[in-house]
Amino acid sequence: MVKMLFFGLLLAFQALSAQVKVQANLDNYSLAPDQPVKGTLSITHTQKETIDPNSFTIEGKPLQTHFVQDTQISDGSDLLVTFYSFMLPGQAKGLHILPPISVKVGGKVYQSLATTYDVSGNAAPAAAVPYFSQTAPGSGAPANPTSTNSKGTQGNAPAFKLEGSFIATPPIYPGQKITMFYRYYFNTNIELTEENLPLLEAPGFRKIGSRDIKDSEQGDYSVREVSQEVVATKPGKFDFPGAVVEGYLYRTDEYGVKQYQKPKLHVETLPVSITINPFPDKERPASFNGAVGAFSGFKASLNSPSSIAIGDKITLGVDLTGTEGLEAAPLPDLCCQPGFSGVFQTSDLPPTEKVEGNTKHFEVELRPLTDAIKAIPVIEFSYFDPKTQNYNKLHSEQIALEVHADQGMAPAPKQPFKSAQETPEDWQNQPPPPPVEDHAWVDETANESSDWSNAWWIFLLIPLALLLLLFQRKKKEQIAKAPPIIKPVDSRELFEKALKTDPKSADFQKLLTRSFLMRLVEKGGLPTTEVEVQKMPTQGKAGQVRAFLLELEEKRYSGQENTLDKAFQTRAKELFDSL
Repeated sequence: MVKMLFFGLLLAFQALSAQVKVQANLDNYSLAPDQPVKGTLSITHTQKETIDPNSFTIEGKPLQTHFVQDTQISDGSDLLVTFYSFMLPGQAKGLHILPPISVKVGGKVYQSLATTYDVSGNAAPAAAVPYFSQTAPGSGAPANPTSTNSKGTQGNAPAFKLEGSFIATPPIYPGQKITMFYRYYFNTNIELTEENLPLLEAPGFRKIGSRDIKDSEQGDYSVREVSQEVVATKPGKFDFPGAVVEGYLYRTDEYGVKQYQKPKLHVETLPVSITINPFPDKERPASFNGAVGAFSGFKASLNSPSSIAIGDKITLGVDLTGTEGLEAAPLPDLCCQPGFSGVFQTSDLPPTEKVEGNTKHFEVELRPLTDAIKAIPVIEFSYFDPKTQNYNKLHSEQIALEVHADQGMAPAPKQPFKSAQETPEDWQNQPPPPPVEDHAWVDETANESSDWSNAWWIFLLIPLALLLLLFQRKKKEQIAKAPPIIKPVDSRELFEKALKTDPKSADFQKLLTRSFLMRLVEKGGLPTTEVEVQKMPTQGKAGQVRAFLLELEEKRYSGQENTLDKAFQTRAKELFDSL
């Protein structure tokens, strides 16, 4: 009786915020196999809220109870704790469920929480925790849901459910955004011990940003959605195993101690397959380099002076506007655009890029190689629209540009002639010439005739001298128009630059890939650096580089940047040195 009064007082203090509360407790010493189970109902209510003694039910069936006593919380308070006893049939050894018990108080129906009890044969106490029923793996619907009033809880609905899938409109192509997600449905506390969510790891896809978590309510369930946006990098079929979540349901008692339910909760989802389609070959533009989405504007602008010398750096800004696919859209390959190859030198460094609203900004560096350039040519941006499954093109405007030869090569300005030995004053101070001596006249006509006849070849030098002058003039023009000598970046320099770059950045992969391709070209292993890694030879040194670069791509696009550590860079150096 003392224990009952003490427990009733505890319930009464909790009842200050909830005027009516029903709680069922079993007598642990009666939990023997095949023996009747004794229990007690405590109902906290006000004196005005009368209890209907004939309204007790369990699982929709009447429950016979016996009034024990009323206990007033304190003098001057109208709160009461009323106790009823009841009896349940005996159960076999094992874990059993005590369903919610309903009763009408003050004209409204209230019910106790469902609890579990252990018939073990030694009368060991069992922790009271909310009842749960697992959903089938991958199922999205509650098992046998039952309706409750606003103060009650579901008696037969599962306490925890899990869904996993993705959001994308098929067919899906490389570069298209996909949202991977899982949804947790729960109506009680859960302490997880294992959480394996393959869709959020998304191997073979490039992640965009970090995971997003949203909480909401849906009926009697709290819902937590965890999602991750990704982009497919290559076509193929990607199979993801089902998610696995394990843990224990628990409740916290009046003293703040967690009471766990056993056995452990185990929930799985069904496997998920995603098919990424290859781009169609029909009507594919030569300028297409993988942009997918919906774009409406493409503009180029000059972010440096429009009058420059040969070899000076040009900073070109490019703005791409659209509603879908901006994050993954690449800059067109300028080296392959008409009017750029052989006329402009593009930087080995990747362009900088930034997305603001519905616009993506690129900035790229160029250097003119001749003063014959009059403008930056039109740039073509082509993309694939997955909704219409068609290729589309956008074009920038031509930008005027004035390129001149280096000022250091211009001829020196003409200076007035000035003898290094004589001046006009010297001429005035010179002594008069000596008098002409009187000589006998000699007929030199024969000698003159003889001299001219022997010097006829002099006339041949005139056209030769003209040709020489013309040759010199052309040579000077060629020298003036020739591009300045620019020291090219070799593969070793580019490789060292890659190792100094943050391995988690996109520049690390681009620089490392570029350095290996340049190394193969220098060693005769490839004819050009303009080759896709997937299309490289699979044998020999080129095959080793191909396998290494594909591994690098896999690590970058599957969110495993942390594995690009010193050991990985050491492997890269060993492979590079072996080429």
